[in-house]
Parts: sequence; C-alpha cells; structure tokens
Amino acid sequence: MPTYVCTVAAGRLSPEHKKAIANILTTVHSEEAHTPRLVVQVIFNELPGKNKNNYFINEVPVSADQVWIRGDIRVRRTDEQKTRMVRRIVDLASQACGIDRTHFWVYLCDIAKMAEFGSVMPDGGDTQAEEAWLKALPEEVKERYHFNDKA
Repeated sequence: MPTYVCTVAAGRLSPEHKKAIANILTTVHSEEAHTPRLVVQVIFNELPGKNKNNYFINEVPVSADQVWIRGDIRVRRTDEQKTRMVRRIVDLASQACGIDRTHFWVYLCDIAKMAEFGSVMPDGGDTQAEEAWLKALPEEVKERYHFNDKA
C-alpha cells in the first residue's frame, strides 16, 4: 500500500486540513496509479515548537508553514504518472490549506518489495495480482479497515 507521511509544525494544520490532505493524497494516488482508494495510507507527524530548531535550510530555520509530504509507493509507476501526482498534490494541498505552494515539498520514493498485513504484496501495476492479494487477506483485517465497504 502506498504510504504518505506529512510532516508539519505542531498545530499548523487543523483537523479539517488534515482530512482534506488525506483525501487529496488518496484521490490523486488512486486516479494516477490506478489503485483502489482503500489501500492508500496517510500519516501526519507534527514537529514541536513550530519547527524552530527542528528543520533548517541553509542554516536558516524553516517557516512554520513548511509541509513535507513523502510518499513511499511501489515501483512501476511511470515518470509521467509521478510528475502528475507531485504537481496535483502540491496544487491541491496548497489550495486546501491556504498555504503558499512554495512551502510544499513532495517526494515520491519507489519501493521494490514490501509486506503488509503479514503478506508480501505483488509488484505494482499488476491489477489482477493486487485484487487476488486483497481477496486473500484475512476477514478480520478486511472488517477492521472496512475493505468490504469501499472500492
């Protein structure tokens, strides 16, 4: 499953902003990578002290508006797909949060092999193998994450 980690200053994003970013990341990944929405994970890490003394660029503390988004995704996504994803994420998240786009840094990182829910995932882009993997998950996992409720 793709995992997006958003790092921001503590308290900078409201719960509504976080929900909007989670929706944006889920929608963009699902549309561009042709995967079900239910597999996209979004995690928020908040830095204490409004970033002061936590992150620097050229020895200068960054603004409290700085947002870093790192997406770990499976290989086999084209350069064109990844470029569209990055552009859409910056534009949509900036608009949703009212933060200037120059404060958004987005990284997409390819992962060659991974296991989730204790099961090795198929290579990215193999839709049939992905569907079989999802179907083979234990029912308690599907129920816990409402996999049977969403596509």
